[in-house]
Amino acid sequence: RCAYYCPLGIDTAEITMAARYILANIGLVPEFIANIMLQMDKTGNNMGILKPAIVDCCEFLEEEIKEETGLDIKIPVDKPRAEVLYVPSSTEFLVNVDTLIGVAKVFHVLGLDWTISSAATEAANYGLFANLDLLKRHNARLLAAARTVGAGLVVQGECGHGWRVAKMYTEGANAPVPFKLRHILELVADNLAVLPLRKLPWRVTLHDPCNYARAGDLIEQPRTILKACVNELVEMTPNREFNYCCGGGSGLLMDEMLATRMKLAKMKAEQIRALGPVGYIVAPCASCKAQLPKVIENYQLGNIQVAGVMEIVGKALRLETGR
Repeated sequence: RCAYYCPLGIDTAEITMAARYILANIGLVPEFIANIMLQMDKTGNNMGILKPAIVDCCEFLEEEIKEETGLDIKIPVDKPRAEVLYVPSSTEFLVNVDTLIGVAKVFHVLGLDWTISSAATEAANYGLFANLDLLKRHNARLLAAARTVGAGLVVQGECGHGWRVAKMYTEGANAPVPFKLRHILELVADNLAVLPLRKLPWRVTLHDPCNYARAGDLIEQPRTILKACVNELVEMTPNREFNYCCGGGSGLLMDEMLATRMKLAKMKAEQIRALGPVGYIVAPCASCKAQLPKVIENYQLGNIQVAGVMEIVGKALRLETGR
């Protein structure tokens, strides 16, 4: 946001990244971020989830979808020679599971030949917050996974800084990219005409994640999607690239920073309160999804749910059984 207003065009984010890189190389890294970076190097995701747990989770979600829809909708892991590689946030396996369910439903309707790679189960790239060498290594996992699968299309899941790193740094970090790179919201927005969506009787608002609206060119796509899925989408003021941060970005999503995060979220809370009653705050970023429920509680904003765009899409889809 500073870069948008700076009269000299100084990119404070790039300066901060350089400073963090120096600090990381002399061992000055918050424990929370250091642990995440260690897990990323070991397992390919922020949460240290190993392949057996990933497979088990996907099988469980398949059963959930079957119970809901009556359809055998698969969430394939390490499927060879798949045309599409989907790179989720690791939170989609444990916390934001309805986001992954929504993605699986969309891929099913579109008839896509897709898979998740157990070697690249994290869209997020915490190298952005501390160590550019780690950023490159984690990004190299993405390239290696796509080559192993043979995917011509890589689709990034709902993660703000994950999309920023993938979009802005992939080619510069690890040489030419042998696949097409897209975000899940781009894919859905381009295929709305063929998705059997019904409008849910909800009044919702959209939170623009910083790394989408100011660094990722994802501004109108989530709005187009939500307008096709709900009765009423109301806008915060300001919005789009001038929207306020939720207070949990920039690597601050750690318990010891909670008081600071709540102070930083004051403007966001005022934005939400000014809307009047809304059922959902839709936030297509894993960090925002973790931060906003605490903001709602701290500022006593009422009974508001937080969801990803793909969760809403999954609930609005009419599948073959008509359920």
